[in-house]
Amino acid sequence: MSATITGYHNLELKPYQISLQELKIVKKINEHTKAFFTGIVSEDQKDKYIEMTEAQTPIEINQRGVSTDNVSVFKGIVTNIKVKSVRDIYYIEGEALSHTYLMDIKQKSRSFQNKDMTYQDLINNVINEYSGADCNDTVTRGDTIKKFIIQYQETDWQFLKRMASHFHTGLIPDLTSGKPKFYLGLPESASSQKIDNFHYSVGKNISGFWYSSENYLQNVTDTDFIYYEVETDAILDLGSEIDFKDRCFYVRESSALMHDGILKHHYILAPKIGLSHNNIYNHKIVGASIMGKVIDISNDNVRVHLEIDEKQNKDEAYWFPYSSIYTAEGNSGWYCMPENGDYVRVYFPDKQEENGIALNAVRQDKEKTENNKVDNPDVKYFRTKSGKELMFSPEEIVLTGKDNEVFVRINEKYGIEIYSTQPVKITSKEGIEMDCQKKIIMAAQDEINISCKESKISMDGATHINGSKVKIN
Repeated sequence: MSATITGYHNLELKPYQISLQELKIVKKINEHTKAFFTGIVSEDQKDKYIEMTEAQTPIEINQRGVSTDNVSVFKGIVTNIKVKSVRDIYYIEGEALSHTYLMDIKQKSRSFQNKDMTYQDLINNVINEYSGADCNDTVTRGDTIKKFIIQYQETDWQFLKRMASHFHTGLIPDLTSGKPKFYLGLPESASSQKIDNFHYSVGKNISGFWYSSENYLQNVTDTDFIYYEVETDAILDLGSEIDFKDRCFYVRESSALMHDGILKHHYILAPKIGLSHNNIYNHKIVGASIMGKVIDISNDNVRVHLEIDEKQNKDEAYWFPYSSIYTAEGNSGWYCMPENGDYVRVYFPDKQEENGIALNAVRQDKEKTENNKVDNPDVKYFRTKSGKELMFSPEEIVLTGKDNEVFVRINEKYGIEIYSTQPVKITSKEGIEMDCQKKIIMAAQDEINISCKESKISMDGATHINGSKVKIN
């Protein structure tokens, strides 16, 4: 904590050499720290500063020390800058955000399917894409994610805010670093900082208490939502522990504003529970479906390599329930699982991504081949990987055991055909009736045998009739 009175004379702003006129710095949990500045620039520098400012141009605001080193007030990147002329005086106006803004630009989609993955591993997986990025995690303490998690059309910053909300906490940018570094949870400190004898006001967030206590937080009281607004010259970090009025509070929000040439700091202090955050959900996922390839099957569940992921370890993949056409809790229903390598859609019915279900296997091969029978919409097929098939056409039904070798054809014009290159056996424990209005033809290349008890008729070129009694009319 720095209690040195800060004025224009002991503030430096890099990389711009300007006469600072106005300055405002706003800090909030889960938001990038914002800085707004206005200064007078010389005529020969006015165009140079516009040209030199590019994407990711770093900016620093420091408080010069007299007997101590400079104190960093803000580090970030310039997001907007302009120069204007007022009565031949050139003013430069700029806006900047903390380096965590680099994580809040590109929307991404990917899944984390390993339920045994720790939150710390998940965070590292996300921030590894940013040079020098780091997360000081003070809350997860090795906890695993325990469920399917998806980042869907979210920036990394939005996604990590949502992960932090699983612990009812937030993200705090680290302004001492020139890289995208942040805290997940409140920074840990060895002791609290004491402030007193300053202007303050007190309030209570009743609506916030009602909503949080009814939906997210248990065992809280309205006194947990008391807050103090304090004005001081001291520089306090967001989330730092403060001893105020003989009670322990934490900095929930902060804003610094130049007033009468002095940088004044306004803080909102609240009890630790008052800094809690409600669960955040990604409502973009509601109703979304994502294509994926089946990589494992068990009972009525499937593991899926989603198309949004570059790779997916089969043993770490999440088991999604597969929704068939009709499923009953008893003995009825339709059990027809996709094959490994088939493509399905994973559908998310609500904001809880772990409630996703796999459904609707989707054909990817559109080429016409002997087994890719999709050229006639009037013909319906139900076919397995092993070649078993049930075909419905406008004229007939064909049940196939093996293509062109074993099948039963029911044709509305030609009747019923049973064809097999293997033996055909008809067995009944009761009776078999054959009733024909015209004629029955039985033909065999080698032999026909008919037998009942002791009677037998055998035809193998010659006809043999055997029985205890033979009657011929």
